[in-house]
Amino acid sequence: MIYELEQQNYKKVLPLLKSDNELSVFSVINGIMNGKIFVNDTSLPTAVLIQTSECNLIAGDTGDFRFNEGITDILDFWDTITPDSEEWCGIIPQVHEDKFIRKYQRRRYVLDISNYHSMNVFLPKGYVLEQADPDRLRTCGYKNADELLEWIGNWGKDDNFATYGVGAYIRNRDTIVSWSISDCANKEKIAIGVTTDENYRKKGFAK
Repeated sequence: MIYELEQQNYKKVLPLLKSDNELSVFSVINGIMNGKIFVNDTSLPTAVLIQTSECNLIAGDTGDFRFNEGITDILDFWDTITPDSEEWCGIIPQVHEDKFIRKYQRRRYVLDISNYHSMNVFLPKGYVLEQADPDRLRTCGYKNADELLEWIGNWGKDDNFATYGVGAYIRNRDTIVSWSISDCANKEKIAIGVTTDENYRKKGFAK
């Protein structure tokens, strides 16, 4: 069987996690961002599915077949799924509706402040850099504003984004041409995404 945990009980699943690669998982567990957590036992869970805006992470015991069947019912055909341990890799084709789901490797980099070099970047005439403010984006009428608001919406509340998140965009008249919004945060760590409108790429705006 599979049960959804109440938010006040999210930290019960922490002992089940072996990896710390998915920042959004800990952001959800600590109540910073929206998400859902499903377990095989609400009192003493031994298997867990954690749904965040970034991933669907499975962790804990791989041998609870009734829980595994519940995962199949929750996940959509196109959903990605992230194994917390190597043991889960072989189970994924059994619990995911897409029996031909393929594995891919995510790359992670650690940036050292000692290697940072300041640089001056100048925007072309007619382009401005502005802070991403949800209230302003809802009323400005800018093209691509909905895409930024969807990203910010993953934080659940504007207050959460204001407290833990950050964002900025480059605008040319009524078009947002490039933007960077924080995906999630936990403690001293933050993950960000950078996107540039396809009509404005290869112009250095992401930098």
